Amino acid sequence: MIVGISSVTLPDTGLATDIKIAGETGFDFVELRDEKLVIALKGGSLTFLSKLLKKSGVTAHAISLLDDIPFQDREGEAALESQCYAMASSAAKLGAKWIAASVGKPPAKAPSKAESRAKLKDLLSLYHSIAPLFGQVSLAFEFTGYPDSPVSTLTEARKLIDEVAPGKIGIVLDTFHFHLGGGSIEEIKEMSPDEIAFVQVADAPPNAADESDKLLPGEGVVDLRSIVDALESIGFDGAYSVEVNGSKYRGLHAEEIASRALSSVKKLLEG
Repeated sequence: MIVGISSVTLPDTGLATDIKIAGETGFDFVELRDEKLVIALKGGSLTFLSKLLKKSGVTAHAISLLDDIPFQDREGEAALESQCYAMASSAAKLGAKWIAASVGKPPAKAPSKAESRAKLKDLLSLYHSIAPLFGQVSLAFEFTGYPDSPVSTLTEARKLIDEVAPGKIGIVLDTFHFHLGGGSIEEIKEMSPDEIAFVQVADAPPNAADESDKLLPGEGVVDLRSIVDALESIGFDGAYSVEVNGSKYRGLHAEEIASRALSSVKKLLEG
């Protein structure tokens, strides 16, 4: 088992600082956010980041995020395709195993669920074909638990992947979205551990509405203990990434957020 932190959890710092803080705090890896990576590469290089990861004693497990993928116009789709190529290339050079794509949050005037799902299927197929072009990189898919999401549950995500590339696309199991979508523990118990790319750990308050409501593990109402127990019961011993971009933590020092994140996830996983 390895434990990491998503750089979205540290909203006010650059990627190099995220890597240093992750290492100093005691995390095993960083889930890199592509928007921060783009900024970092304007003033540095992948070689610099690779050396910094090694020096800090952490790895880059994944690069996230191709977001809102079924809700793009043609220009947006072209931009995401270019982003996918860049993410896959960077992942290979930084030693990251995964690039992640997400349903995202449906806009107010979203297409029907059926239309969005069909588009999602086509785009996942495209991104899946791009991911390994630069090395040992694979695509990971994150469902979102919003009521109007075209893929809002773990079961729906598994079904979609089976239609696109069975056994070839990993699932990002975000505990916040699993809870938001009314996920059942039995859904996890039906899985093979190899289906899971990594787990994003976050808690939620009652009546959570979107990702700005995410909380650190143990600070909300999500039954994280049962989720972890279910994952352990199927033999999952992989990567857990704390991803909390909730408004509650705005203004705190990045070092404090990272320390609290590590303490809370370790308490959960060792409890």
